[in-house]
Amino acid sequence: MAAKHTQVGRTKKQKAAQHKRAVAGGAASAAKLKKSGPTKAQKAAGRKFAAGGRASQAKARARKAQHLKPLPVKHALSAGEVSCCAAEAVADSLRVFYGIPVGPQDVLELYFRVAARPDEGAALSDVLRAAEACGLAGWYPLYRPADPHLLVPGTIAGFDAWDGGEPHAALAAGGGAWTWDEVRPWPGVPDEAWSVRWVR
Repeated sequence: MAAKHTQVGRTKKQKAAQHKRAVAGGAASAAKLKKSGPTKAQKAAGRKFAAGGRASQAKARARKAQHLKPLPVKHALSAGEVSCCAAEAVADSLRVFYGIPVGPQDVLELYFRVAARPDEGAALSDVLRAAEACGLAGWYPLYRPADPHLLVPGTIAGFDAWDGGEPHAALAAGGGAWTWDEVRPWPGVPDEAWSVRWVR
């Protein structure tokens, strides 16, 4: 089970303080992230899980071509069994609203800048901070807390328990939640939300 990262139960002041700490992580922390990056083992794991993702997607396309019903999807995990939904949602904001291609390897490298294990999971604020420090596909996010009751297109939202299950993150787009290349209804009010724009 993915580790639980949530802001539930915190006051507005506490959430704002957490966001401030995330944004102002400091030059030393940013330099450390930029210098170290993912380890060789993490890169190898990334290639392995990316390959698993491609295989899973190929199977899904084959089922679609045969007009078979899609298999159930674990929305807390990506194809390839990596709990990188937060990194995927951040990447989707670049793909959907900026038309910037962000590949699976980019997503996994961003995820492993925050998490040590494939099943660990990562908080949205930590992923955004890592993207702010090191970039994603050559772009850098400018972000701030957003109203979780007003999910305008481009908002990235995180749920403590997506539809009663695992923690999950998704992008507001297309009149619903853009997650794993499809639009789904929002299961309720998210526990955290971030407004993001990207600069080079």
